[in-house]
Amino acid sequence: MNHTNETVPGDEADYEEERYEYILKACFLFVIMLCTIIGNGLSIAVIIRTKALRTPSGNFIISLAAADMMVGACVVPLSFASATQGKWIFSNEVCTVVGFLQFYSTTLSISNLLVLTIDRWISVTKPLKYTRLMTNKTSYMCIAFIWIAVFLIDIPMVFPAVGQFRDMRNVYICSPQWRTNMAYTFVLVAVYLLPSFTMVFVLNLRLFCLSRKHRRKMNIIERQTQSGNQVSSMKSKIVIFTIVLTFEISWIPYFIVEIIRLFDLTVVNDYILFAVSWIAVSNSFMNSVIYTCLNRKFREGIRILFKCQKQPDYIMNMESLL
Repeated sequence: MNHTNETVPGDEADYEEERYEYILKACFLFVIMLCTIIGNGLSIAVIIRTKALRTPSGNFIISLAAADMMVGACVVPLSFASATQGKWIFSNEVCTVVGFLQFYSTTLSISNLLVLTIDRWISVTKPLKYTRLMTNKTSYMCIAFIWIAVFLIDIPMVFPAVGQFRDMRNVYICSPQWRTNMAYTFVLVAVYLLPSFTMVFVLNLRLFCLSRKHRRKMNIIERQTQSGNQVSSMKSKIVIFTIVLTFEISWIPYFIVEIIRLFDLTVVNDYILFAVSWIAVSNSFMNSVIYTCLNRKFREGIRILFKCQKQPDYIMNMESLL
């Protein structure tokens, strides 16, 4: 597979200025790496440690966090090391593997958000049937299917006839070269990425509106069933909607830039390319920030986790994270 290693332009007189730029970018990537690993690791630990959060929704959150952690543990460290040198310092083969993992993680996140949205949709539209339709066993099967199916969809990208990965100048990310096989690119975007992306947003928007419209009715049902797993609270919809909205805001600029670059690789400024690429990657740690800011029970789970104390009864009986 052919890759083009693009070096940072500049003569000897500009070396110091460029060096400061490398250091600044490297520090930024180090922060992203640290936040991604710690944030998602904390999310997984809190859900596993808190019995009441080990629900289908919690399992989907763990799957989403695991996909995000893959970026922080396997992708960003190599980008950080390259940023300190001002260029991609690893082999073409490593670029292919890292680029694939980045792409795999992104498509996994979209799929996890989609199944999480469907899970919440069932809890709202069929609250009395939710616990029967969505069990932990069902969620495990869904998660396994997602990881395998997405892998099979993405794996053609590593073959030269289908796709190539190239390190982008001054960005330190190995990005798919979509022009290598336009037929595969069209099928991937039109059949999988765009429909999933749109469905996640539309369903969550509809879900948010339904939650507000039927809030009183849902509260009555919740009191009757006394089950937080059957009927989600208004706040839980805000959490999910915020996660989805943040994901789409983070990635839409990157997708727009990539569409532009399909026609001309040189039209986008390097600084803009760096900004949109790493804003998208930084979404990998934003979910843990959202949980902490918007969900009191998650904050309580963090406190209990660090104090290593036994969960009190009101935590054991609390409703699920989402």
